[in-house]
Amino acid sequence: MRGADKGLLALHGRSLVAHVLGRLARQTDELLISANRNLEQYRGYGCTVLPDAPHAGEPLGPLAGIREGLRAARHALLLVTPCDAPCLPADLGHRLAGALRASGRGCARARSGGRIHPVFMLVERRLAPELDRFLESGGRAVRDWQASIGVVDVDFEEADSDAFAPLNTPDALAALETRSACTDG
Repeated sequence: MRGADKGLLALHGRSLVAHVLGRLARQTDELLISANRNLEQYRGYGCTVLPDAPHAGEPLGPLAGIREGLRAARHALLLVTPCDAPCLPADLGHRLAGALRASGRGCARARSGGRIHPVFMLVERRLAPELDRFLESGGRAVRDWQASIGVVDVDFEEADSDAFAPLNTPDALAALETRSACTDG
């Protein structure tokens, strides 16, 4: 996105993060935002903002934000989504929670169109030490960490084709803007 902070980009007159928060507000009791810049702007959404803790100057990717979320969460489960997917399913948390309970595993993640969407997950907070060990051992891939803790995949085949599509380019954002895309009410 040419260096722009994706969460603050506008879609239908509202920031992407506002769309995501609107969808998640009905699915969870606590909203946390992981961010590395524009912290004051993110605090303006009324959520706890968690900057990634530094790790020897090495980028940790999405796992850094997940680690901070697991440390800060007040509840036993943490629902994770990226800020650039404003069309996430309105029942994402509910369906992931049902699969997590039924499976006995520590993590549930979304799957649609034959693809795994590892950053759309529900994970047990008790697994924070496992994530710390994974990161300390040099692990960086979300999928690899999920495999190490036990994961169940949850099908969302009926989901809107935009539900899990990240907005990684200005063209993708413009295309979603021109469609009567998802709204969070």
